Amino acid sequence: MKKSTVIIWTVILVDLLSGLLLTLQVPFARIGLFVKGLVFVLVLIICLTQLRQKTFYSVYMSIVILLVFWVTGFLASYFNNPSFDPIESLVVLNRYFFFLVMSLAFLAWSKRDSFEKECKGIFETFFVINNAFIFIGFFFKIKMLSTYDPYGEYGDEWRFGYKGLIWGQNAVAAIYTLGVAYFFREAFKYNQSKTMMLVTTCIASILVGTKATLLTLLLIGGYYLYKYRVKTLVLLVLPSLAVMLYFIILYWQVLQDKYLSFLVEKYQTMDFYSFLTSGRLDYLVRVKTHISEHWGVINFITGDAISYIEMDFFDLYFYFGLSSLLYLYLYFKIFFIRDASGNNKYVFLVWMSMAFVAGHIINSAVVPIFYLLFVFSGYNEKAKLQSAIVKFHI
Repeated sequence: MKKSTVIIWTVILVDLLSGLLLTLQVPFARIGLFVKGLVFVLVLIICLTQLRQKTFYSVYMSIVILLVFWVTGFLASYFNNPSFDPIESLVVLNRYFFFLVMSLAFLAWSKRDSFEKECKGIFETFFVINNAFIFIGFFFKIKMLSTYDPYGEYGDEWRFGYKGLIWGQNAVAAIYTLGVAYFFREAFKYNQSKTMMLVTTCIASILVGTKATLLTLLLIGGYYLYKYRVKTLVLLVLPSLAVMLYFIILYWQVLQDKYLSFLVEKYQTMDFYSFLTSGRLDYLVRVKTHISEHWGVINFITGDAISYIEMDFFDLYFYFGLSSLLYLYLYFKIFFIRDASGNNKYVFLVWMSMAFVAGHIINSAVVPIFYLLFVFSGYNEKAKLQSAIVKFHI
């Protein structure tokens, strides 16, 4: 087994183990923080040998710039904000930088022609396993696999959803958005035999039960069907609506008691935008108060290294200040480093829309590795174009 495969699986498995320990409420459940910290340092040191290359140099310099902004905001908060938590700030910094450092590793590994296939194998194996756990959780009503009630505190009166082995509602929504995009890309754009995995992943994303997975499934699935399978879209939509209507009628009382009543209650207590963002706009109001009380002029430039409302674009600015634009630029560039097609641009638009109204997507301990697997499992469009040019000249 290649070292890259071992490292990637280590990162994935340690995150799943941390999630399991958190569910079981075991002390020191954040084992992933320590193991991934070691991976972080190891990759950072090893990739220093690639520093002469422009891409690697740019990422390292970006890390230095972001670090300077973070340190400045950190010190300002430390001395001016009594409620500032320096340990939590360091934990969040690790999440942001882990993505950048692992990007260096993926860039180094991608020089091997076999790495694309390697990423596909890891990505697909994970979804085979986690889809199975979602179905098991659904059929046997296993609370520890629940999206919204992993501790089993609320009985049968809690919101529906099963996440499998992943910890966190936003993380599972983000990962299944990438999974749906991946299998639609494989089946429709690349014409690979992935129909079974596409169908099971789409069903699993519905069973996750979050608004985000349902919306992104419709947006991405509708796009690919419209572009590549218009007849399938028509033939699929009408029977699906009929089946959905049948089950809605059959289980109307259950839906009304367990799901609709929850949504109606939330909608009645929130305005439309608060409902859409799951109450995060209320957090933004609190942050405005926090800014007026604790921010000096320098914080508007560097951020304060801690503000947190679970809306990623806002969180980035609050954390890194103006240098957050640099982070978003790198995030954007990495997404299109292999595939700059219209399909990928559409998926990125859906992804960024989700990040705008939700958190723990860009700022996540779990999502970055799947983000990178999705990116580097795509065909290298630039390499294909260069190969075609060479053949043409020959």
